[in-house]
Amino acid sequence: NRLRVIAAAELGSPAPTDSQHSRPPTKKSASSREGVSPLDESILSIEAEDAAALPALDVLINNAGMMSEAHISNMDEALWHQTMALNLTAPFLLIKYGYQMLKQNKGNIINIGSIEGLGANPDHSAYCASKAGLHGLTRAIAIDAGQDGIRCNAIAPK
Repeated sequence: NRLRVIAAAELGSPAPTDSQHSRPPTKKSASSREGVSPLDESILSIEAEDAAALPALDVLINNAGMMSEAHISNMDEALWHQTMALNLTAPFLLIKYGYQMLKQNKGNIINIGSIEGLGANPDHSAYCASKAGLHGLTRAIAIDAGQDGIRCNAIAPK
């Protein structure tokens, strides 16, 4: 639940205002880390909390995503980076910083990919590349995390 709230708040979705989800600022500030993006900083705040206070994580579903449409010759680099950040980097960071919580209960990771990660449509180069990367990340995590009892799979809807 805390992972969802942190990611939702950083990605612009309204975060729950319920007092049980509010947390005081952490004493260790990730912003002092050079080269840390705001999304990375938000997820790093999980690590800054007392690890014993965090619950085990049974399932991590990486479902957030965006589709961008632009011909490669006209694509703004900011749109490329935004697509990669949301569709590929955010799942990587959530897996990385949620790993120890997943390991506690031999949890499961479900990445929502796309059929366009396996094929392509016109003007979807950033989206296709990001989802193909997510499928590759899924396969790599399945191998790496499998030794700790964590399963990682992808779903590729149309």
